[in-house]
Amino acid sequence: MIRFKNNIEYDGEWLGNLRDGFGKQKWPDGAIYEGEWVDNKAEGRGKFTHANGDYYEGDWRDDKANGYGIYMHSKTGAKY
Repeated sequence: MIRFKNNIEYDGEWLGNLRDGFGKQKWPDGAIYEGEWVDNKAEGRGKFTHANGDYYEGDWRDDKANGYGIYMHSKTGAKY
């Protein structure tokens, strides 16, 4: 596990100095991304959980939700 200067923690695979492969990153506010990385960006399959408990699980490309996935609201249970 590595902690960056901005208190973001990453535990996972690297390729050189870049997050690449499977890993988990946690932000100081409690948000978490766990999934695949390519060239330091979320890419492939992964799950991002917001600090409030809402989450998106599905496809990622270039650090953005992209493709098929499910977004779940933690308070209402609404699922998209």
